Amino acid sequence: MKQHKRYVLTGSPGSGKTTLLQALQSEYITCFEEIFRVLFLQAKDRGVDSPFQDEPLALSEEIIKGRVADFNAAAVSKIHLYDRGIHDAIAYLEGIQVEVPKHFIKIGQSHIYDKVFILPPWQEIFTNDHERIENFDETEAIHNELIKTYTAYGMPPIVVPKLSVEKRISFLNDHL
Repeated sequence: MKQHKRYVLTGSPGSGKTTLLQALQSEYITCFEEIFRVLFLQAKDRGVDSPFQDEPLALSEEIIKGRVADFNAAAVSKIHLYDRGIHDAIAYLEGIQVEVPKHFIKIGQSHIYDKVFILPPWQEIFTNDHERIENFDETEAIHNELIKTYTAYGMPPIVVPKLSVEKRISFLNDHL
């Protein structure tokens, strides 16, 4: 089996993750998209207006299943880079003070990434959309919860500086 590294790109909503992932995709880096957006739209189709607020555990269960599948995907390049990781779901539940199920904790303990990169909240590039319901003030709390959670699982995040897209890509490439 081909060996590969597993890296997570996480951060507060609207901090530039998707832009960086699109720029980093290459024959050496396979990028995995955020599963939340697909699950969010499926929930909306079922008539659930605010899936994370209305069904936080059910939605988190599906998110974790999708992220575990991505984690376990066969190696197709030297690096697999994920738009959020398994532990993001745990951090989000902690952030809204919902008790994290024991099986989520076990999954988090048994799925460890090689590196975690975190993008801090950045007012100048933050925008809302249909799936991004948080306001900018809430992004700081999310950022702090992500750092706390990944660190608790032995993966202290590397903070990606607020720079141009090109300089952020250079920073990430230097650390991959």
